[in-house]
Amino acid sequence: TTDQKINLSLSGLDSTKSIKYFTPFVTSNSKGDDLRKYPSFPLDSVYDVPAYSVVTLIGMTDGSVYTAGTPGRARLDYPSSGDTLGVNDSLLVWNSVENASNYEVMISMDSTFSNAAIDRLGITDTVMDIKNYIVEPKTYPFPPNILATNTKYYWRVIASNDSGSGAYSEIRWFVTPSQITGVTAERNNLPKEYSVSQNYPNPFNPSTTIDFNLPHESSVRLQIFNSLGQMIIEKHLQTLVAGTHQVSIDMDRFASGIYFYRLAATDRMGKEFFVTKKMEFMK
Repeated sequence: TTDQKINLSLSGLDSTKSIKYFTPFVTSNSKGDDLRKYPSFPLDSVYDVPAYSVVTLIGMTDGSVYTAGTPGRARLDYPSSGDTLGVNDSLLVWNSVENASNYEVMISMDSTFSNAAIDRLGITDTVMDIKNYIVEPKTYPFPPNILATNTKYYWRVIASNDSGSGAYSEIRWFVTPSQITGVTAERNNLPKEYSVSQNYPNPFNPSTTIDFNLPHESSVRLQIFNSLGQMIIEKHLQTLVAGTHQVSIDMDRFASGIYFYRLAATDRMGKEFFVTKKMEFMK
């Protein structure tokens, strides 16, 4: 019913073999724990077995750290080559790849992708809506991170996980719509600066939500600290487009008390923004 600290010791291995690390796969009553892979730990350290859980520990007899296999090749579903996207039909769709934890989508005016117009990392879904990227540019060459109206673009997808990346999908091409409605106003309403809202609800049990604003496309991570300043949760939210976003936290595994959340964002130029706020978890 509570987390348990255990020490592991091994015997019976051939003298030429040595397990130095274990990688845990956890199934528990916490959201997302369904044979979920957690960070590896050294054999000589103490391991915390989560309450109400089943844990599988995998060790490599050559002393290395176990890693799951890299994902397979993504397959593009929609649009097909030659399709012209509509004002309200601007989705790129691909298949779900086994073992993939995220995807990268590249869009370019040339099939070699030597100068990608869009390169989105860390997408966890199998669909990307490109409507907010399509504008009527006033200059050429076009600025980065936009797609011009009535223009031919190539696209491809690659699947990744902690072990690496698979092979790129096949390449397809599409034509953007000749006009786009409502995008200019939406882009004008983008946040002017980085900001993070107070979590809600607060106090909370067992989950809470945090809203944050990004004025630029940024790489984002969220860290949770206990009252002793120890980091207990870290979420890498990968690269997110400019706009308003939200992230949820589940604290069911932890004790009631005061905690702190820290959100850090880094734009493409390397400029970093971060803020820390207090929240209260009350079971």
